[in-house]
Amino acid sequence: MCAACIKSHKLVHPDIHFAFPVVKSDSKKREDTTSADFLDIWRETLFKNPYLGITQWLTAMKAEKSQPNINVKECNEIIHKLNLMPYESEYKVMILWLPEYLGKEGNRLLKLIEEPPDNTVIILAAQQQDMILSTIISRCQLLKVKSFEDDEVKSFLQDHLHITGPKADQIANLAEGNLNLAISLSNNDEADFSAMLFSWFRLCYAPEPSKLQDWLNGFGSMTKDDQKSFLEYGIHFLRCFILMQSTDGYKPALTAQEIEVAQKMHTVIDIHKAEKITYLLNDAVRALSGNANAKILMTADSLTIGDIMKGKENVTLREVYG
Repeated sequence: MCAACIKSHKLVHPDIHFAFPVVKSDSKKREDTTSADFLDIWRETLFKNPYLGITQWLTAMKAEKSQPNINVKECNEIIHKLNLMPYESEYKVMILWLPEYLGKEGNRLLKLIEEPPDNTVIILAAQQQDMILSTIISRCQLLKVKSFEDDEVKSFLQDHLHITGPKADQIANLAEGNLNLAISLSNNDEADFSAMLFSWFRLCYAPEPSKLQDWLNGFGSMTKDDQKSFLEYGIHFLRCFILMQSTDGYKPALTAQEIEVAQKMHTVIDIHKAEKITYLLNDAVRALSGNANAKILMTADSLTIGDIMKGKENVTLREVYG
């Protein structure tokens, strides 16, 4: 491997520049903080998980409750760096991770993106295209990266994380091609989301106050990421359940045990009820992202899900969304 390749793999090549969303550093005002202040943490985090998302990055910065962005000074730094001569190579490269966090400040980069200096490559690595300024999108050549196949996710889990059997199948099914989510789920200490979900549904339908309280305490002790992962698993399971009930010959992305439970569930939950519960879980994920109290939220949702399962007429989509 050549010297330039080694430097590139170590993320230290002087002609490869990085910009990414950050928060206020300990030693500077927010308006003076740029990617350079977090570059060492960025490299370390990326080496551990090259598929990371914003949640993992906020955790690495110890800023889980902060709102990151790419500020005005960062934009000016990008323009300055790309107008310099390259140090070692023929080309200069700017990799801007998550341009969704540019906001209106991104308009400062429009001329640079439309007419970059000679021998300059600008790569915007995004996750949510619809959150990027339309003025930026219109000046870019779009290249969409396909999600991983379930078999590829399973192979990664087996080869790199030594996870096999039904758990690998469950994680691959839930991740739906998102390798970062698969890694996050594999780090979860809960033995089985499916067992946890089915236990919750049973307690919602036939509540035993002390056991439901224990379940809620257990949910409350989980990390915020694990709580959202559990709810997302519930959404995934219910979507498969709905398709099983409505589509002949549908092969759900579930384990054999999950399919068996889904087949038994139709005596209590029909498609309409499953849709209502799915809406409720979606709202719970959004509420947790907004720092809702998890235990209070899930207590209320447990009662609502119980009413939905029992077909009580006073449970409506308006109440579910509210």
